[in-house]
Amino acid sequence: MSKEVKHSSILMKRKVYLSQAILIIFLIFYASETCLATLTMPAEDQWGLSEKTLEDFDQKLSISDRYTLTHTSKNQKNALPPHLRTLFERRQEIVLEKNSWLQVVQLKKSILNLPSDHLLENHEADLIAQTTIQTFQETKKKFNMIRPAALNNIFVNMKLKNDGLCWHWARELMKKLEKLSLKTLEFHWITAHQDKLSEHNAIAIYSQGKTFHEGLVLDGWRNAGTPYWGPVAKDHYPWEAGSFFEDDSNEKNQNDQSLK
Repeated sequence: MSKEVKHSSILMKRKVYLSQAILIIFLIFYASETCLATLTMPAEDQWGLSEKTLEDFDQKLSISDRYTLTHTSKNQKNALPPHLRTLFERRQEIVLEKNSWLQVVQLKKSILNLPSDHLLENHEADLIAQTTIQTFQETKKKFNMIRPAALNNIFVNMKLKNDGLCWHWARELMKKLEKLSLKTLEFHWITAHQDKLSEHNAIAIYSQGKTFHEGLVLDGWRNAGTPYWGPVAKDHYPWEAGSFFEDDSNEKNQNDQSLK
C-alpha cells in the first residue's frame, strides 16, 4: 500500500473518530440539559404534568375498564384478567407519582409560609420539599417499614430488623439535606424526651435568622413512611436541639424508643 493511500486512510479514520467524539459530546450535553430542566422544573409544574398523564391514560381506556380500574384496590388486583392487571399496575404508578408531587407542592407551600425576616427563595423551598418527599419514599422501601412505627421499633430492638428507628429516618434525611446549597433556609436535628424510652428524633426546617422553634418538623418515622410535617411549636413533642447520629456505632442504636 502506497504512502498516499495509508495517509488518506489515517485521515479518514481521524475524521470518523472526531465525528463520533462530537456526537458523544452533543448527546452528553443534551442529556445533562434535559436532566437539569427536569430538576429545575417547579413542583407545581411537575404535579400538573402528572395530572395530565393520568387524564390521558384514563381517556384511552374504555368506560368499563376505567370503572374497573378506579374501583379496584391493591388487594383485589390479582383477581383481574392479565391485561387489566397490567393496566392497573401502570395506573397505580401514575397515581403514586401524582400524589407524590402533590405532597411536594403542599410541603413547599408550608415552607414558603414560614416566619421570616426576608424573602424565602422559591427554588430552595422546592428543593427541600422534593428532597424530603423523595427521601422518605426511598427510606420507606429501604427499611421495609412495618405499621405502626412503634411495632417496627420493637422488631429492630429484638434484632429482627436492622433499621427503621426514628433517628435512622432523621439520619437519612439529614444526609440528603446537607448536600443542598441553601441561602435563605436552614435545618437542624431535633430531639424530644432525650435519653428516655420515648425519645424521638426528627429534622426541623426554618428560615435563616429564626430558631427551629419557628420552623417545621420533617418526620418520616411517625406515620411509618407517610411524610409528616407541621409547626414545631404546635407539635405534641417537646422538641429541643439535638445531635446528628452518623452511624449505628453510636449507643443511640441500643437505647432508642421501642414502645413509643
